[in-house]
Amino acid sequence: MIESPVLKELMAETRRDDILAFLVGRFGPEARALRPALEAIKDDKSLKRLSNQAGKCADLESFTKLLKP
Repeated sequence: MIESPVLKELMAETRRDDILAFLVGRFGPEARALRPALEAIKDDKSLKRLSNQAGKCADLESFTKLLKP
């Protein structure tokens, strides 16, 4: 696979958008407030973990706690 920084960022951006769309679908439009916190996460491992947790968390507050370092 090509290790292009541009490609990596595009993939991360797509993952962030997918996480946010899922959260909005699950918890409503107030989830959009998490966009800046999601955009601050750069590493793919963390984004994958958050993607998985978005489907498991009980509520938006629980997910928000996962965004804190």
